[in-house]
Amino acid sequence: MKRASTNARQARGLVRCRGCRGAATFSGGPPEPAGSTAEQRSKRQRLVAAIGAAGKQRRWEAALALLQDAKTLFNASGPPDQGPHQAALDACSRAMEWARAMTLLEEMAKSKMFIDKISCTSAMTACDRASRWPIALKLFTSLACRPPGYERHWAGPRQNSGVLHPDHMTYSVAISACGKGSHWTVALEILKEAQSDSRLRLRQEPYGAAITACGKAQRWADALEVL
Repeated sequence: MKRASTNARQARGLVRCRGCRGAATFSGGPPEPAGSTAEQRSKRQRLVAAIGAAGKQRRWEAALALLQDAKTLFNASGPPDQGPHQAALDACSRAMEWARAMTLLEEMAKSKMFIDKISCTSAMTACDRASRWPIALKLFTSLACRPPGYERHWAGPRQNSGVLHPDHMTYSVAISACGKGSHWTVALEILKEAQSDSRLRLRQEPYGAAITACGKAQRWADALEVL
C-alpha cells in the first residue's frame, strides 16, 4: 500500500511538470470523449501527456496510477476514455510489461472501447520486447488484433468488419516476433504480405526486422534477398 501511494503521488506530480506537454502523441490520435467540457478536455490532455511522460521514463507504475486517476475523473460522467488507456499501453510497452499490456487491452475490449491499430501494436510490442513472441504473433494473426474475450464484449459501431489493417509498425513487430521464435520463413511470408498491401507505403522497419530474423537463423542468402 505504501509503495502504491508513493507511485500515485509521483504520478500526479507529472501532471504539473513542464516536460509533459505534448509528451504523448499518437498517429491520428484517440478521439475526445463526446460531450466533454473544455475543462474536462484540458484535464484529459494533461493526464494523457503525463502518462506519456511516465512511459518515456519507463515508469509504468506511475502511468497506471495516472490511468486510475483518469478513470475516476471521467468514466463516471461518460463512456470509457480511450486516450489514457492508449497512453498507458504505450508505457507498458516501453517497460516490457507485457502481461499488464494484455490486461489493459482486455479491459478496453470489455469496456467496448474502440481498439485501433496503435493499441494493438503497443500490446504486440510489449510482448515482443519481453520475448513473449507467441502472444505477439497470436495478436497479429487474429487480424483484428482482438484480445481474449473481444468477440464477447465488442459491440461498437465504428468497427463494423471487426478487422484492423496492419500498418508498417504492426508488420515490423510481427516480423521481429518471428525472429525471436526462429521462424524466419514466417517472417519472410509476413514481409511479402506487407509488400502486397496496396494501402501501405512500407518504410525500412519491416525490412530490417526480416533481415534480423534471417540473420539469427544464419540464412544469409535469404537476408541478402530482402535487400
